[in-house]
Amino acid sequence: MTLILSGTDGLSDIDGSAATPAVRGTDANTGIFFGADTVGIATGGTAAITVNSSQNTVFNSTGAITLSSGTTAQRPGSPTVGMIRYNTSKTKYEVYSGSSWLDINTTNTEPYNIDCLVVAGGGGGGADSTSGGGGWKGGAGGAGGYLEQSTRSVNGGTAYTITVGAGGSAGASAGASGGVGGNSVFDTSTALGGGAGAGSNGTTVANGNSGGSGGGAAGGLNGVPVGGSTGTGGSATQGNSGGATGYGNAGGTSGYATAGGGGGAGGAGSNQVSSAGGGAGRANSISGSSVTYAVGGAVAGGVAGTTNRGNGGSGGSGNGAVGYAGGSGVVVLSIPTANYSGTTTGSPTVTTSGSNTILTFTGSGTYTA
Repeated sequence: MTLILSGTDGLSDIDGSAATPAVRGTDANTGIFFGADTVGIATGGTAAITVNSSQNTVFNSTGAITLSSGTTAQRPGSPTVGMIRYNTSKTKYEVYSGSSWLDINTTNTEPYNIDCLVVAGGGGGGADSTSGGGGWKGGAGGAGGYLEQSTRSVNGGTAYTITVGAGGSAGASAGASGGVGGNSVFDTSTALGGGAGAGSNGTTVANGNSGGSGGGAAGGLNGVPVGGSTGTGGSATQGNSGGATGYGNAGGTSGYATAGGGGGAGGAGSNQVSSAGGGAGRANSISGSSVTYAVGGAVAGGVAGTTNRGNGGSGGSGNGAVGYAGGSGVVVLSIPTANYSGTTTGSPTVTTSGSNTILTFTGSGTYTA
């Protein structure tokens, strides 16, 4: 390489290359190199930055560029068009337009994992009859379908829809069946509403209704001898959905002056002549403490299903006694606080548990990841 030093032109004929820069310090492969209408900076023998003949600057590394950053008060005193920086006061990138600093709005689209719990509304309990003197005969409501999933992937910037199912209505007049609970939904995962408890006609048994967990059958009295025919509990329709694991069980059977309890997420309903018979629920600690959801309605417990637990309602017990409504459902999301966007609709309750933010939806809404 020939070095020409001229008082007019300066140094010339020292092109060099990325591997052997023309101008360097003690490091033989780090410095400045030149080409045809091109100048570049090399580090470790690799071109890090090149400026071509169109004055376009190319950053060749696979790493990152660290922009200038500072508070709003630290902005340049005499900005020029095209300046770009990171504003630490606003936690946003900004660019100078020639008259003002404009925010560069960005959205994180990287996926991350959350945990979710989806419980549908519980079924309502059926009413007893006025025939035959009544007696422990209205079938209890089945629990709402129960879904749980850990490490569910969500995409940043995507809005996810939440629907919370209502509890099924009570059998409100003698012999009336209860109502089926409403479905609860998170994105593609659907928990199915609990089956309704059957109403008693006071003469023959009546089968329970199917649902997330099945509703209990209603008992008969006149014309149904001890040891005679039995009513069938409603079947469970809840299965896995949208990647979440589902739980549901059948409602209890009925017979002479007995009724079936509602199925629960943790067990089937049973045949009872007492304030028992509801299928067990399932405990979950997604909220930070253990809570039992989706309990089947009791045969004659005289209580409505617990709100936002998805429990089934009790059946009616006694001459003409009405049933009880099922409890509404719930959707709970556990989100790493480091990823939590803070963007929701529907006014969920926001709490924290350890390093996670917990959203509890008791009504429909959305979460934007």
